[in-house]
Amino acid sequence: MPSCSGFSCKNRSETKHLKSHGISYHTFPKDVNLKKMWFDATGRPSNWFPTKNSTICSIHFEEKMFQPLKKKRSLFKWAIPKLRLRQIFEKMEIASDNIQMIETPRKRNMRITIARHEQMLKKQRSQIKRLPQKTYRYRKKISNLKDILTDITEQKFVNSDQSAHLENLGVNDLIARYKNTSISNRNIKKKYSPALRAFACTLHFYSPKGYEYVRQKFQTCLPHSRTIKKWYESVDAQPGFTQESFKALTYKARNTDYKLLCNLVVDEMAIMKRIEWDGKKMHEYVDICSKGISGDYLEEAKEVLVFLVTAINAAFKIPVGYFLVAGVTGEQRSNLVKQCLELLHETGIEVTSRTFDGCPANISMAKELGCSLNINNIKTYFHHPITNKQIFIFPDPCHMLKLLRNALEAYCNIYNCG
Repeated sequence: MPSCSGFSCKNRSETKHLKSHGISYHTFPKDVNLKKMWFDATGRPSNWFPTKNSTICSIHFEEKMFQPLKKKRSLFKWAIPKLRLRQIFEKMEIASDNIQMIETPRKRNMRITIARHEQMLKKQRSQIKRLPQKTYRYRKKISNLKDILTDITEQKFVNSDQSAHLENLGVNDLIARYKNTSISNRNIKKKYSPALRAFACTLHFYSPKGYEYVRQKFQTCLPHSRTIKKWYESVDAQPGFTQESFKALTYKARNTDYKLLCNLVVDEMAIMKRIEWDGKKMHEYVDICSKGISGDYLEEAKEVLVFLVTAINAAFKIPVGYFLVAGVTGEQRSNLVKQCLELLHETGIEVTSRTFDGCPANISMAKELGCSLNINNIKTYFHHPITNKQIFIFPDPCHMLKLLRNALEAYCNIYNCG
């Protein structure tokens, strides 16, 4: 809403407008010389300068300065406020019953300076008032970290055992990183600590949706999912996706004249529970990109989940990764399969199928990937996470026959209800 720029003139379009009071508001002219005359007429100090939205109300112009026969009240181009607005104000004060001393330029400038400092002081007090509120909200968020883990447990992102495991991994490092981010109001580029890396990888392994939920709550203090994918890679035969294998596949794809088609095999093998110390770190704990993080809160591994790539139109097979686990759900398997497919896509080979045995976790994994083994609505493929091409699933025939023989032995009779 426009207001009069005249010194001590309180006319505003909100309170005094053309319809009710016959007052109109006119912007400063574009002509430099004419604009200077208008500026002088406002009676404002020299450090003030009108903006494109600054206006002067019509009471400071003589009636002859307005163009007649115009639907919109307009001034002639030569129109100038007749008197300095400060002079008008001073004459009004002198003519009043309570005659006051006319303020000198020095007093006037002092009053303007005081008003400016009072405004600055008011703004600073408001900022000081907001700081404790910001601190309170920060403390409340930090104190509710356990509630966030409880929340993702209630939403069934993770179970209670996994939540207790996560609480012991990297909570303190996450709080410290969030505190630094809140103070500086920008993302911290400091390297992630090993404990926080273990926390991020483990939570992402348990539930990608739960990971994104916690990452959003803590203002992206946790790394992006693409970073997690890089952390899954390992060297020197450590648990994870092996970099040397992917480099070998990249070299093979570049030196082959045709497109390499491969099958991805995922299976777990039982291992003996045994914790060993090699002089530097403990081995045989559950290791999902933890890079040697150990402690009493970690569970002993009882299985190894292996990823193997077998060529379809060539003669080679190569293991591309393994993870030490103590039982893996279907959702966790599907997440690792997607990570593996993305890494294999970067090598240049094309995965067309996926083979697994008939354990319940693999059937659940197939459903998580988008397949359906319901006889009434069968769907034997899922889409590649990058290329969106179809990847077909093949339950291992030998294992499926073994399961069928075991079922026949247990029930003696099998009937075809179809």
